[in-house]
Amino acid sequence: MPIFQELFEPCSTQQADLNNMMHHPCIMDLIDPIDPADVPDNLRIERHAIWLQRLPHSENKGSSRRHARVSFVAIDMFGLTSHPTIRMFTEFLPNLKGAAGQAMGQKDSSAQPIVEICSGPGTPLIILPGSSGSIARFYGLRRHFRGPLWAIPITDPKTTPLESVTALVGFWKDRIREKRPRGPYRLAGFSSSAVLAVVLAKLLEDEGEEVEQLNFIDNFPAMWIREEAAGFLRRATAAEHIDFIAKYVVDLLRSDPSVSADSVATYDAAFRGLPDASAASRREVQISNLVTGIIVQFLKDFYSGTTTTPYGAFAERLTGWLSSVKAPLVLLVAEHGVVASPGGAWPDLGASRIRKPVTVHYVKGVGHFGIFNEKVARILELPTKFSAKL
Repeated sequence: MPIFQELFEPCSTQQADLNNMMHHPCIMDLIDPIDPADVPDNLRIERHAIWLQRLPHSENKGSSRRHARVSFVAIDMFGLTSHPTIRMFTEFLPNLKGAAGQAMGQKDSSAQPIVEICSGPGTPLIILPGSSGSIARFYGLRRHFRGPLWAIPITDPKTTPLESVTALVGFWKDRIREKRPRGPYRLAGFSSSAVLAVVLAKLLEDEGEEVEQLNFIDNFPAMWIREEAAGFLRRATAAEHIDFIAKYVVDLLRSDPSVSADSVATYDAAFRGLPDASAASRREVQISNLVTGIIVQFLKDFYSGTTTTPYGAFAERLTGWLSSVKAPLVLLVAEHGVVASPGGAWPDLGASRIRKPVTVHYVKGVGHFGIFNEKVARILELPTKFSAKL
């Protein structure tokens, strides 16, 4: 039997599509694992990588088969989640042969700056990605979230402006308003995009739009006012920050119960520039380095003009900026996430150190990347005035 047997459980109507798929070689290298139940139409993922090998067709059933020489193409998680059924994925595969196909795959991804993970009536919750640009983990909410849920991936640094926070968030704001011209809006920032979510909320509010809720998922901008973090921010170079954050991500992966050792090794290999790192993981690290660089520069600007008491002035400016958002603030803290990182963190990630009230939820038993479960879906889908009761 071909290797597809252990990867898929097709129903009879999908058998033809599955057979056709055997003629299209590819690798789907998935940096972030995804729950098999989150992929519809019996497309079943057993591990964090799927290898589809083309076997040469033989009319003589008794003859032995030899593997044909084939080329492999990397398909990122966006390519999978954008074509979730066997039929859709089969139709997508012919476009992924060789370098030209890979470029076409990137074009397909960038053509959808906003991905609808869940549909339905009401105000959509729009989640911004972490520094890697991946939205794969957000699909953990799909079985549980009630209402529309949108995510904004970063799939290609060539089509997404990454020269500054202002350029990136302005680009996101324009794409959001193209899809939903008027508010209200509901936003969430995951990981390092906590800072970006504040910038986006303030942009929308400055344009007269209402932001009903601003959620922070296992990160909070006030973390940077810890004296250790603020001191490092002030003295370290951009390259030192990028190196520090990359190692920090590896630590978060290691401490997350939902992340396998293989996934940690894959990301670590890409971070270290090892030759066996996959193209998809190298691309995620490239994007992460660019996003980290512009966020660090944005935060460094809060030090501008401080003279006599640089730390105190920095903390006052940053917390004042964060407190100026009109939207209600909600923070979700993962038990095995940022709060448990080797670098240390306040239990509430600094939420109590700003002038504006923050509703804080502590999510037990999950890590930074595995936080997207049913409990979190319940918190994120409800208005702020009700979420504190959960």
